[in-house]
Amino acid sequence: MLHFRKIMASLGLLLVWGCGSSTYEDRLKETNALFDYHLGLDRVLQPGKWSSPNTISMRIPQGFTELPAPPPPKPNEPVPEDSRQPFYLGLTLPGLVGAWQGLFPCDDGLNRPVFLYVCSNHQLYQNLAANPKGTDPEMFLTNLESTLSSTMQVQLPPGEGTQVGSNVRYAEMCPRDGKYAVQRKFTGITFVPPAVLPQVGVAIKAQYYGHYNGKVQVAVLAVYPASIRDRIEDRLLTALETFSVSSSIPSTQPAVPAGPGGAPASRPVGF
Repeated sequence: MLHFRKIMASLGLLLVWGCGSSTYEDRLKETNALFDYHLGLDRVLQPGKWSSPNTISMRIPQGFTELPAPPPPKPNEPVPEDSRQPFYLGLTLPGLVGAWQGLFPCDDGLNRPVFLYVCSNHQLYQNLAANPKGTDPEMFLTNLESTLSSTMQVQLPPGEGTQVGSNVRYAEMCPRDGKYAVQRKFTGITFVPPAVLPQVGVAIKAQYYGHYNGKVQVAVLAVYPASIRDRIEDRLLTALETFSVSSSIPSTQPAVPAGPGGAPASRPVGF
């Protein structure tokens, strides 16, 4: 009987050790997988997060340099022109809060510019203090889609699908599995103009992602040559895994006068 008890005790210890060993190995695998995930982010994205004054933050893909925002206007002087704007498209983006530019190799052997923009409806909420009948902030992404469609000479079909495609809206979850980061839903549109835009001179694409967090709306947009060798879409999706924005609506305050003025600023040279 004593021998039997010793055997059962030994078996119990082995079972405990076995369960502990299995748990340890599972945790080690999970730790290694998490480490590999962050290494993957580091291979694609710049260290540290970019943050805007209005609670938007994300890591920016490598190869991009942030373009400087214009200085705040001085009293009784016109607002300086925002040289970050995509004037090469004949377009002014509403609610622009961040812009970047990088040079990437293309099939013609040249390094051509790629532009990245972040826009939001925060300023539209602040503008309501000066003009309560101004542009509705809740129409921000709808209006931006319409502006981009017109600029790219593309007509989007109604609704949003689940299949990624050109010149259609599709749902995108970032990250797609949600295992190591909070999943957020975006509306994706890959704009592909049917012909070379005369104001640009080369074939381009524009990758758009729109996001709603309550009444706050944010757009991330990349404009790049169609012949680029790098997959900008993949870089953007990786960046969006680090994206966040608060749902807090900014308090209204008198708006900064809109529109260009003052001395001309240097503009992006385009493609």
